[in-house]
Amino acid sequence: HANWGGVGVTRFSSILASAIVSPFPHARMAPYASAGVGGYANSGDGMRTGWSLGLGVRFPAATHVLLESRVHAFRWNGSDLPLGHPGYTTSDKWKYVWLPISLGVRF
Repeated sequence: HANWGGVGVTRFSSILASAIVSPFPHARMAPYASAGVGGYANSGDGMRTGWSLGLGVRFPAATHVLLESRVHAFRWNGSDLPLGHPGYTTSDKWKYVWLPISLGVRF
């Protein structure tokens, strides 16, 4: 479970489109930076606008194996939480979540 900045939920799904920039685009193993935009959803709560930034390393394989660290940010309206809950708010606010290590595969 993740602590999504006190928003009262433990799991989100996301769909992102990201751009990746590498100083060594043709090297088999190379560092890269990424930036993306998209949507974040909690079950039954609808899609929320968001973005992400990351740094990582691409490893050689038949498909690219990626090891990265990424920050996600999304809009959250905490008015659906109980009054007095730490995540309660009456307006949209940006919530930030850092994923220190992610492992991925790019085809």
